[in-house]
Amino acid sequence: MKDENSIFGRDPDRMDRLLLNILGEPDEQDPEVAAPSASLGAVLERHGGQIGRYKLLSVLGEGGMGVVHLAEQQRPIIRRVALKVIKPGMDSRRVIARFEAERQVLALLDHPNIAHVYDAGTTENGRPYFVMEYVDGLPITEYCDRHQLTVEDRLGLFLLVCSAVHHAHQKGLIHRDIKPSNILVTTVDDQPVPKIIDFGIAKAVSSHLAAADLVTEQGQLMGTPEYMSPEQADGASADIDTRSDIYSLGVVLYQLLTGVLPFDSETLRERGVDHVRRVLSEQEPKTPSTRLSQLGKKAESVAQQRQTDIPALTRRLQRELEWIPLKALRKERTRRYRSAAEFADDIENYLRGMPLIAGPESVTYRAVKFVRRYRIPVLALVAVAVVLILATGFSTAMFVQATRAEKSAQRNAYLSDMGRAAQAWETGDLLRARTLLERYLPQWSRLGEASFEWRLLWELVHEEKWFFGFRAGAEPNAVALSAQGRFLAWADKEGRVRIVEVEIERDFMLPATASGIHSLAFSVNGQWLATGGDDGLITLWNVPTWTEEASLAGHGGRVTHLAFHSDEESLVSLGADKTVRIWDLTERAEVIAHQIPAEEKKNDRKLRVSADGRLLAAFGGLDNTVPFYGVEPNMPRLAELPGQKGIILAVEFAADAKFAIISTHDSSVARRDLD
Repeated sequence: MKDENSIFGRDPDRMDRLLLNILGEPDEQDPEVAAPSASLGAVLERHGGQIGRYKLLSVLGEGGMGVVHLAEQQRPIIRRVALKVIKPGMDSRRVIARFEAERQVLALLDHPNIAHVYDAGTTENGRPYFVMEYVDGLPITEYCDRHQLTVEDRLGLFLLVCSAVHHAHQKGLIHRDIKPSNILVTTVDDQPVPKIIDFGIAKAVSSHLAAADLVTEQGQLMGTPEYMSPEQADGASADIDTRSDIYSLGVVLYQLLTGVLPFDSETLRERGVDHVRRVLSEQEPKTPSTRLSQLGKKAESVAQQRQTDIPALTRRLQRELEWIPLKALRKERTRRYRSAAEFADDIENYLRGMPLIAGPESVTYRAVKFVRRYRIPVLALVAVAVVLILATGFSTAMFVQATRAEKSAQRNAYLSDMGRAAQAWETGDLLRARTLLERYLPQWSRLGEASFEWRLLWELVHEEKWFFGFRAGAEPNAVALSAQGRFLAWADKEGRVRIVEVEIERDFMLPATASGIHSLAFSVNGQWLATGGDDGLITLWNVPTWTEEASLAGHGGRVTHLAFHSDEESLVSLGADKTVRIWDLTERAEVIAHQIPAEEKKNDRKLRVSADGRLLAAFGGLDNTVPFYGVEPNMPRLAELPGQKGIILAVEFAADAKFAIISTHDSSVARRDLD
């Protein structure tokens, strides 16, 4: 592990560029990097000088209020620190009060992803200073690009940043200058760790700091325009709240996903402060996918830095992923995320495939999400509504004039087709539902008030193409996707297994078994599908023919998990009877059965088998460690991952079992290498 006190980088040039931003002064030429001012030569303290127990080594940066030095603490321990001191000639009562508030703000923060404050005092000539953690890191955007982090890895780092900002907000503190150069990423135990620096322009909203509020001169922008919320740019600093930081976080996430800012820096700054305010208050940012499509050749490097290609990245950004930063960037703060924690929750929702808090500004999206959550009552209401509409349409048609007979007939046909489309959707016949809806595709906008039914059903049959007939009362117990992505298998509590051929959206049902199915697994080569039932039986299906090849009996209760061994010649199963069994697929027989280690039985912990069938993880209960066992004779204990802060809720293996993802009840997510 690196020295916990190293903060802004080993490269002196980079330190000069990055530390300048700790002072909270916006750079006039670049949103992230600034060059040291010529006035550094006027600093009273010189290299090799002394302030208290700190020896000054070099000047790292300067702002309008203070100078930051790289210093060496000499007692009681020796370590390098960042020391910030008020500039000569800036010691007016107001500036000192502002600096004193800054010291108090920083002293309140205690979070692993926020740079710590160690000490504070005054120089011999009475100028205040404070000493803070010295972080060896890169701005989060530069770190992600240099290490070519995937979209998922970038979102994982951003979750930690949200946690840190939420901690500050709970302490009553607002950063007001969140940007990549104030979020430095260092490495601890080979894992990236973001650190937020520079609460120098934070606004204290708690009562004991209100008297020393950090107020700017009228008309002055405090912060960095590219990352500034509309209300902050408007100059109403007394009305700034935590949602201003939510906006800035949205800009950072936008940049992490696309490699560019929502508003181009040169265009934003070209006409002065009033132009900045007008753009931020009135102009809507382009969607991330649109910005990416307009980058030209630069888009290729953006995609490569995320280990993907342009079409794949564009598809990732479209729809739900880009809704998240756009919600944070809404002009009206009441329509942004209410907190950094809610922001992080929505990213978790995306990573887990759950409905998002964010969404497009459309009634259709909200209606679709509502339908997914309350299927039974909504379907009943839709059915009643369709009947009423049909009845109303029929009654109205009886009284229309003869000259409108043709139009009425067309409307009646439309209503009838909508009723049949709703029925087809309810029964899972999506092909028929789409055929009925596509008849009205060119004219739906001319149907007036009736167009709502068409739009709702259109969204349902296109958004829910994965559900294929598992409707109310028949939700799946288990789901599995073949390695090639060709087939999707669903199992329900009645013992039925539905197979969906994804590309052509064709589905069919396998013969029902005697009990509910709770586990499914495809072999890597796509040859086999294994199903595990409540009665302890494992059924092996031949995928090319979809015929039952074998029935494997041995477990004394429900089969909870299945995994094909990487050699494709054996199958690993985990049962509620606390046994792990290995099956020879050639002989169609059990090879060996292992008892779960006694200590895991005693703790009644949850178990998880890796996708290749080689490893078994135990987690849950009051113990927050994760031991791993080899699925082989005697089940040797191979390793134990470091404990998490919270109770562990889930452990997921990578496909090659080289690392595992661990999530806890406090919404933290950690990656642990297994090699």
